[in-house]
Amino acid sequence: MTKRTARVSGFYRNFALALVGLVVVVVLFAFYFIWAGVTISLSTNTKLVDQEVSFTVQSPLDLIIDGDSSTNGRVVSVTLGGQATFPATGISETETDTVGQVTIINNYSKDQQLIATTRLLTSDGQLFRLKSDAVARAGQQVRVRVYPDDPESFSSLAPTKFTIPGLWEPLQDKIYAESDKAFNDEPQTVAVVSGEDLSAARERLADDTFILALAQIDEQLSGEELLWPKLTEQTVVQTTYDVEVNDERSEFGAELQLTVTAVVFDESQIEARLGTQAEESLTEGEIFLNLENDSLSYELLQVNLEEQSATVRATGKAKVTRHTIEREFTKDELVGLTEFEIKEYFSQFPEVKSVEVIFKPSWLKKTPRFENKIKIEVTG
Repeated sequence: MTKRTARVSGFYRNFALALVGLVVVVVLFAFYFIWAGVTISLSTNTKLVDQEVSFTVQSPLDLIIDGDSSTNGRVVSVTLGGQATFPATGISETETDTVGQVTIINNYSKDQQLIATTRLLTSDGQLFRLKSDAVARAGQQVRVRVYPDDPESFSSLAPTKFTIPGLWEPLQDKIYAESDKAFNDEPQTVAVVSGEDLSAARERLADDTFILALAQIDEQLSGEELLWPKLTEQTVVQTTYDVEVNDERSEFGAELQLTVTAVVFDESQIEARLGTQAEESLTEGEIFLNLENDSLSYELLQVNLEEQSATVRATGKAKVTRHTIEREFTKDELVGLTEFEIKEYFSQFPEVKSVEVIFKPSWLKKTPRFENKIKIEVTG
C-alpha cells in the first residue's frame, strides 16, 4: 500500500508540474503575441523645395473665408507720441568768452529758472556768469556754459563748487553749481548739435515708442490671437526738435508721433496651405514629408486700415523625398530577420539613408512572425 501511494503522489506531482509549464508557455506566448514588436525607422534622402503663397488677412475673425486667398486674423493700429532729452555729441572749436561748463544741481522741490548772466560765485570770491538761460528741474541737473565776469583778470580755475548769490539765501545750499573740469582762457571747444545727433534721437525715440505701441496692441488682442505671428509696420507721422543743426547746446529735446500697425493671423491655416501646395507640385515617385522647421517667413505687402485688411506673402521649404519603398516590398519579407539582416535588406533602396531598428521587448533578436507586429516609419 505504501508504494502505490507514492506512485500516485508522484503522478499528480508530475501532472501539476506539466500543467504549470503549459501555463507558463501559454503566458509567454500571449506576452509575445501582445507585446512583441519591432519599429523600423527609415531615414530617407530628402530635398528642400521652396514654397510661396500670398494671402489676405481680414478683420473681423468671423469673416467668411474667400476660397484659398483669405485667412482669419486681425489688423490693429495705434498712434502714440513720445518725447525725450538727448545729449549733443558734436564738437566745435570757437573763439568765445566762455571758459567751461558747470552743472546746476537742484535739490529743491521746485523748478528754478535761471537767466543768462546769472552770477556764480566761488569760495575765494571769483565771479562767473551763465552764458544762456537754463531751467534747473526739481531733483535734476542741467549743464550750462559760463564766462568770467572779468575776462582780463581771469587765467584759470580748478574744479570747484559755486554758489548762486542771486538766490534767496536759504536756497543757496539746495541749488548750486559745480565744475568737473578746470577752466582756462585758452580757445574753447563747445558742444553742438550735429545732424547725426538728430537722426540718432529720432531712431531711439521711435524704438522706445514702438515698444509702448506694441504693448497697447497686445491689450486689444485676446486668447489665441496673442500666440499668432505678428507682422508690424511703423510710420513716423511727425518729428520735432527744440534745436537746429550746429546749435551750441549740450543737450536737446525731441518729440515724435508714431503709428504702428500690427497684423496677426492663424498660422496653422498657412502651414496647411503650403503643405497642400507642396503635395500638388510633386513629381511621380516623390512624397511630401513636412515643412522644414523654422523655414516659414512672412512679408507684409500691403495694409488697408480702412478695410482692416492686409496682404501677406508666406515662404517656406517643403521637405520632399523619392519614395518607392512601400511599393517595392511587403512585410512578409521582413519576418524573422535580425537587425543586421533588416539593414542589409533596405540597403538595396538608394533613397534610404539610414535604418534604425527598435525591438520590443529589447531582448528580442528577430522580428516577430506576425506582420502586424512590424511597424515601418519613414522620416526625412
